[in-house]
Amino acid sequence: MSRFIELPLEGCFLIDFDPNKDDRGIFFEWYKSSWEFKAQPFVPGQANVSVSYQNTIRGLHYGTYPDPQKKLITVLDGEIYDVLLDVRKESKTFGKSINVKMSSSVPQGIFIPDGIAHGFSVPIGSATLCYLVSNEYDPFHEQSINPLDTSLGINWQIGGSPLLTNRDRDAPSFKSVFE
Repeated sequence: MSRFIELPLEGCFLIDFDPNKDDRGIFFEWYKSSWEFKAQPFVPGQANVSVSYQNTIRGLHYGTYPDPQKKLITVLDGEIYDVLLDVRKESKTFGKSINVKMSSSVPQGIFIPDGIAHGFSVPIGSATLCYLVSNEYDPFHEQSINPLDTSLGINWQIGGSPLLTNRDRDAPSFKSVFE
């Protein structure tokens, strides 16, 4: 049975999957519709796959109402440094971030609720992630915070120049959005 560990940002969960292993390989349940995350129903509306190369940073992205996305992510191949930033003004952890190192060698997932900006970096090699998201992508309601904003104090754990989209590199700072 999978184990759900609540992270320091309310509503965020690390999921330790319970893999069945035998001579053929491993099998685990990645998503079950009966799972609830502290009364946060999660029904996938879209599935995404991303492949990212060493020194890539993706994020920090979050949705605005009425169409934010809850996410359930897992690493299918490689290793990432996952970052969650609370952008819920009413939250006691508003402006705080946490990070989780994830690897395909340890079957885990992260559930990310509404109001959490999400990003990740690939410190070595490449990484393939699979996302289940609660609704279809709507670029009008997606927002970004600059992942290189020094006021956030995020160490992305990469050794070279970061590979970012222009959109992420040009995204506003946290303070310019929320103050």
